[in-house]
Amino acid sequence: MKRGLAILLVFTVIMFLFACGKNSIQTDTAKNGAAGESQNEMNSTAYKGYSYTDENGSTVCVDVQENNSLCSVPTKAPNWQKPNFQPVRTGCYHGTSPEYPDFPYTVIIETSAELKEYIKENENSFDLSRKDEVYADTTIGFLDAADKYDDEYFKENSLIIAVDTQPSGSIRYTHTELVRSEKSELFDTLWLTEYHPCLQTCDEAAWHIIVEAKKGTYADEIELKIFEDHEEVPEYLR
Repeated sequence: MKRGLAILLVFTVIMFLFACGKNSIQTDTAKNGAAGESQNEMNSTAYKGYSYTDENGSTVCVDVQENNSLCSVPTKAPNWQKPNFQPVRTGCYHGTSPEYPDFPYTVIIETSAELKEYIKENENSFDLSRKDEVYADTTIGFLDAADKYDDEYFKENSLIIAVDTQPSGSIRYTHTELVRSEKSELFDTLWLTEYHPCLQTCDEAAWHIIVEAKKGTYADEIELKIFEDHEEVPEYLR
C-alpha cells in the first residue's frame, strides 16, 4: 500500500514538473514572438529623420541622430507631425485683415523680416500688442510670443500662422498636426482641434495660432482643416 502511494506521488510530481516546463516554453515563445512583432513594428514605423536640398544645393539634415549615415541619404518625412504651437488671442478691429479677407486662413513666415512686416501690416486689424498680465480669458500677446523667433530660429525653421475667428472666447485650440497628403512629398495640410466647452461666453474672438515648422518640410500653400471637440452638457443643465 505504502509502495503504491509512493509510486503515485512520484508520478504526480513528474507530471507537474513536465506541465510547468511546457508552460514556461510556451510563455517564452509568446514573449519572444510579441517582442519580435513589436520590434518589427518599431523598425517599420521608426522615423530616423530626413534630409532636403536647400537653395544653395547643400544637403540639410533634419531630426537625424548624431553620426547617423542617413544624413547623406534623402528620405521621405512621415505622414504627420505634431509641431510646437502657441495659440494667441489677438482680437479683431475691422473683422478682416486687408490682405486675407476670409477666415480662416494661413500665413507662412520664413524670415524675421517677414514676421516684422506681417506685424506692421496687420497691427491695425488685430490686437498684436504685448500683454502685461494673462487672465483666464486671455493669452500672452502676439509680440510676446514672437520674441523668440529671431534670425537664429529662422535659419532652419519657419512659422505657419493660422488665423481664425470664433463666436465665443471660451473656444480654445488644443491640438495641431501637420499632415502630408498621399500625393505630396511635403506637409500640405494643417489640422486644428477646437475645444468647445458646454458653457460659453458670448464674446467673439480672433486667434493667431503660431505653428513651428522645419524649412523644406511644408508646401508653398497650406490647407487648413478644423475639427471640433465638444464637451457634453451635464444632465442637470439639459
